[in-house]
Amino acid sequence: MGGLVARWYIEREGGAEITRKLITLGTPHRGALNALETLVNGVELKLVDSYGISIGRLAPRLTRFARSLPSLYQLLPEYACIETDDGLAKTTEVLLPELSTAMAADAMRFHTDLDAQQSAAYDLHPIVGFRQPTATTAQLRNGRVRALETIEGNDEGGDGTVPRLAATPARWRPNDPAIRSAAERHGSLQSNRGVLDEIEFVLGARAEPYKAGGLTELTVRIDDLVLAGQPIALRADTADGSRVGLLALIRDEAGREAARRLLTPGEPATLSPLPPGGYSVEIGGIGTAAHRIAPVTCPVLVWNPETAQ
Repeated sequence: MGGLVARWYIEREGGAEITRKLITLGTPHRGALNALETLVNGVELKLVDSYGISIGRLAPRLTRFARSLPSLYQLLPEYACIETDDGLAKTTEVLLPELSTAMAADAMRFHTDLDAQQSAAYDLHPIVGFRQPTATTAQLRNGRVRALETIEGNDEGGDGTVPRLAATPARWRPNDPAIRSAAERHGSLQSNRGVLDEIEFVLGARAEPYKAGGLTELTVRIDDLVLAGQPIALRADTADGSRVGLLALIRDEAGREAARRLLTPGEPATLSPLPPGGYSVEIGGIGTAAHRIAPVTCPVLVWNPETAQ
């Protein structure tokens, strides 16, 4: 959302006069399907389907609060994202349960105004996460939204939160040479070594970017939110199908190693339950494969609802 706020300031509030470059990291320029899921289905844990656990009495209050936020509506996909019998439709073209038509229409006007014209006074440099499984379109079933990781049968991927196709403004070509990319998840783009090198390059500190992290990219599936006492499920695949040794290294909020786990590409694995707190899970190569694998870092929150204030 920060990237959208920055664009609005620059384009609509006179910020272009003092801005030379805007670098966005995984910004949902065209929205994200997670916003549609939350508004229609309500606030719920991602683990409900796996463990049958919900957030109990907090859920209705959080849902009502979420549905009152214009900013959440502004994160709705701007592109046609609802599968219908007649093809894909926009959120303003179909009747969706629990969705305020007035707030949805106002949110789409926000995107229309934002995309009307880009000032020539500054350069926009989107950095896009890709290769991660990402909800992109949706089906409406029994009054609920069911997220899909494809659009018209194609898996475009993304950063696990923002679809690849939505991480650049609507007027941009998908292959625009100004777009930078990293095989990284949304919550870790800002700490990805390759991304930091790209930012340094864009800001003009060096003549060439250094592509840190190796040649083989990873696709990682992992839950961002886990309840205390539950194992962390994950799976890592190499983009080229190579069978190499992988290591998941878990660090706590202080950067201390909390656990590690050897992985085999393409095979599901679990990490033992961790105490409540924030963790980073870095998946990379091990042994002779270490220098050939671009690591992916996944932030994970282990939450105990019983002790939450």
